[in-house]
Amino acid sequence: MKDAKTVGDFVALVHFHKEVTVEVPVKVVAENAAELKAAAEEEAAIKAAAEAKKAAAEAAAAEEEAPEVEEAEAPVEE
Repeated sequence: MKDAKTVGDFVALVHFHKEVTVEVPVKVVAENAAELKAAAEEEAAIKAAAEAKKAAAEAAAAEEEAPEVEEAEAPVEE
């Protein structure tokens, strides 16, 4: 299993006997994988919050720029 120098999924060949060889799946993960995942999730949350704030500001600006439409008065029935 000389290929397992990087993170990923590999297959290790285990030779028990001259005629018996078994393939064992191996998953190589980073030592600080949990920390990296947490940092990525935090960064994504911050980015989503910033985009939501930007969208809200754009909506407010568009609302201010839109001309006000006066409602037509309905005819009064007598």
